[in-house]
Amino acid sequence: MVDRIARPISGHTVLLFGPQALSFGEDSFHQIRSTVLETEDYRWILDTIAELPKWLNTISKECPSLQTGPGLKLLEELNSWFKNGRLSQAPFTLPNILLNPLVIITQLTQYSKYLELANHKRERGDDLYASSKHDRETLGFCTGLLSALAVSSSADRAQFQKYGAVALRIGMLIGMVVDAQDASADTGESVSFATVWNSVESGEEMGRILKKFPEVKQQSQTSITVQGSDRICRHISLSTMMRIEPL
Repeated sequence: MVDRIARPISGHTVLLFGPQALSFGEDSFHQIRSTVLETEDYRWILDTIAELPKWLNTISKECPSLQTGPGLKLLEELNSWFKNGRLSQAPFTLPNILLNPLVIITQLTQYSKYLELANHKRERGDDLYASSKHDRETLGFCTGLLSALAVSSSADRAQFQKYGAVALRIGMLIGMVVDAQDASADTGESVSFATVWNSVESGEEMGRILKKFPEVKQQSQTSITVQGSDRICRHISLSTMMRIEPL
């Protein structure tokens, strides 16, 4: 979509960073690796990936109650994948400790590409990340919230790289916690869904139904996270005729 943009940014712009990818296969990885390696502007991403195992060690020492599981080995493999491009040991479908950073990298590189294409008539040496602060609103949903925070907090290129690295580290930590919870849950992995209703009454009915299932966590007005998802989602759909879509 960003490839179709060939004009300066004008008017009020809304930048929306979406939720976590439902899947991230080998083709997706090779595409993002190719993007990161195509320019020195993304060197900060490679440096951050290389440092993630160190950060995980630091976190586990400060918070011994957090179970890192195979996280350290997975992060070391992620760094190796970016270096050599070989995915022979890749555990697809990816765990959240890897998927979260990869989604954030995808979103931040897409944002950078958007700035380049939308400001193709810029003067040499202009800081695109500084000029993009005007007439812009940034929104994030689920994992995209971290990308949105990095973008909206950045007044120039240096800050974008700084806060982008922070977003990757936080995404890694959140992913580790989610993976640990899923591994210890009797009902299996958790799944997030978007719910849609068209009346106040339907929204209230959703609230009443969710109270019957303590394993369901309502993340927002339109988002729920479910463990043992099939049974619960069928109940909600049949009771309310609401649309429930996986995020």
